[in-house]
Order: sequence, then C-alpha cells, then structure tokens
Amino acid sequence: MNHSALLDALAIFFAKYLQYVLAVFFLILLWWNSARYLPVFSEALVAAVFSRFVIKFPIALFYPRPRPF
Repeated sequence: MNHSALLDALAIFFAKYLQYVLAVFFLILLWWNSARYLPVFSEALVAAVFSRFVIKFPIALFYPRPRPF
C-alpha cells in the first residue's frame, strides 16, 4: 500500500523467494541429521504431492477458473 518501502520490499522478496529458502533449509536439515529429519522431509513431500495431484486436480477439473495473472 506504499506506506513503507521496506515492508513492500520484504513482502515482494518473500513472495518470490521463500519457497527456495525453505527448500534449501529442508535440504540443510536433511544433510545435517538425516536420521532425524528424513521422516519429516518424506511426510512433507508426500503431503505436497498428495495436495497437488489428488486434491487440486479434481477440483480444477470440475470447477475450471482462469488464473488471475
């Protein structure tokens, strides 16, 4: 809303790059202590794949809606 240039810049940065920061963070945790964090990583991966292909695809199939961008 152009009240704070710093907050606007932070919001844009996190909107663009947070997914990469989280992926690197997960890989560092997995490398650091793989026995402890492998179940967490695998559950997060399974949840992401499940939500993308099992939940989102049928909804998009029966309720088509164009993306706003």
